Formats: sequence, C-alpha cells, structure tokens
Amino acid sequence: MRLINYLNIRHLLLHYRRHRLQKQFGKGLHVGLNSSLCNTAVGYNVYINHDVSIKDCLIGDHSYINSGCRLTNVTIKKFTSVGSNVVMGLGKHPTNMASTHPAFYSNNKGFPTFADKMYFDEIGDTIVIGNDVWIGYGAIIMSGVSIGDGSIVAAGAIVTKNVIPYSIVGGVPARLLKMRFDEETIEKMLKISWWDYSLEDIAMNFACFHDVKKFIRAFSPNATHTGSKC
Repeated sequence: MRLINYLNIRHLLLHYRRHRLQKQFGKGLHVGLNSSLCNTAVGYNVYINHDVSIKDCLIGDHSYINSGCRLTNVTIKKFTSVGSNVVMGLGKHPTNMASTHPAFYSNNKGFPTFADKMYFDEIGDTIVIGNDVWIGYGAIIMSGVSIGDGSIVAAGAIVTKNVIPYSIVGGVPARLLKMRFDEETIEKMLKISWWDYSLEDIAMNFACFHDVKKFIRAFSPNATHTGSKC
C-alpha cells in the first residue's frame, strides 16, 4: 500500500512539474513527464518528450527533442529534430594534469574536494545546431561543435568536429558519409533559408517540400508567394 501511495504521489508531482513548465513557457511548448528545463529559453511550438534534461540552452521554433536526451549549453535553431537518448555538451576533464579527477581542479562538486577554486573549465564552448538538422538516436555532440543547416547526424555518431551544411555524418568519431544534394542545390537551399519564411507561406507550399526542384522553384527569392506553387 505504501508503494502504491508513493507511486501515486510521484505521478502527481511529475504532472505538477510539467504543468508549471508549460505555464512558464506558454502554450507553444509541450513538455513530457519527468523533463526539466533550467536557465533555458524556448521558441514557438517546441516539443520536448519525457525524461529530458535541458540546461543553459536556447531552442528555436518548431524544434523537437525526443525522450531521454541530455543537453547542456546548446543553441538549437528552427525546425530541428533530435532523436531519443542524444547527449550534447558532455563535461570535460583535463588531460594534461597529473590526475583527471575533479577533486584536484573543482570546488563545486557534491562531494569534498581538495581544490580551493575552479582550475579547469568543465563545461566548454556552446554547441550550435543549425536549422532543419536531424540528429539520430544516441548521438553524442561534443562541446564547441557547430552543426550546419540541413545536415544529418547518424544514430550513434560521436561528433567531435564541425559539420558542414546539408551533409550526412556518422561513425566514431563522426566523418562525412555523403552530401544530401549537389553543390548548386545546396547553395540555393542555403540562400532560400526557408525556415525564416512565414508560417503562412510554408503551409501554403508544404507539398513543395516533397520535391527539391519544385521546392527551389517555389521558394526562390524571385518567386511570388501569393498562392501554392505545387
């Protein structure tokens, strides 16, 4: 009986936390159970699944983060898709000191250390994830990395270097597998930057996204957007 009561109370607390987060950030945010956001700003229509931990981040419009993700010090732009169990912003340890243990360089741990102040930056530089990026299940993005617009990170990849726009990377460490489109098409896609268009224009021409040639024709800078082009 005590176990049942405990589980019921925990379930109510999780729902209360989710309610507080959605009230804090507005109707444009969906937050799953047991997810936390600390010192984080979110855009419009952002979806965060359950069991997600987000700290010191900025999440752009229409991006979603699936279950089990851990994000620290990350900027995510618009329309980006993050798969389950992705980790961004792992803590660092020094490799040139006599020991890698934080007892000797950190004084802000939950356990006693010898250090009288911080001697090493454990967080690292901000990770920047571009617009319309897809990051697959279980990928790890190291601190300071930039992921270009339109790129894809394969499941299980460990990304240690910057990723160029509209590329597909995978492996440990991640390497270039292929480009999504030819160079001319990529140049046009980046020039269009469709993620900055109004939702009305995007909705009216959503079918164009199914065919890259039609898409470029519909969203090129010289195109008019008074009606559907597809």
